[in-house]
Amino acid sequence: MDTITLTKTDKGIVVGGKTFDVKDILRAAGARWDPTKAAWVFHGEVDAITEMIRDSIEDCVADVRRRAADAKTHKTWLKTNEGRAFAAAEARRQVAACIGKPGFSWICCTECVIIDATRKHTSCNACAHDGNSFFVNGRLHTGD
Repeated sequence: MDTITLTKTDKGIVVGGKTFDVKDILRAAGARWDPTKAAWVFHGEVDAITEMIRDSIEDCVADVRRRAADAKTHKTWLKTNEGRAFAAAEARRQVAACIGKPGFSWICCTECVIIDATRKHTSCNACAHDGNSFFVNGRLHTGD
């Protein structure tokens, strides 16, 4: 486990350490956050819940590690030609879903590719044939 501690006390079990990734499981299992101890506390019969808690935490930590490995694999895959094609298709799908919705007047058609959503920059293959033009807030800029 990743530095998660289980401590038996006279009032129950205290779960400390790096519990952020397992907080939902702890809460669902009946633990309550104790801000004075900065730990999760299970009140009740210590021996009855110790094994159940340990198994749940180990399962959750394994799941977090698996998701981190999957994310790393996904980032590597996105660098391949297949991954880039998938990302481009996903961007086109996103643009098509946004056309006509409030706040997306800077997208002119389904050929737009979002360059920077914060600044509302798009590149439109249908309208800007030279490859150097782009749209900002729906206005065509030549890029010169």
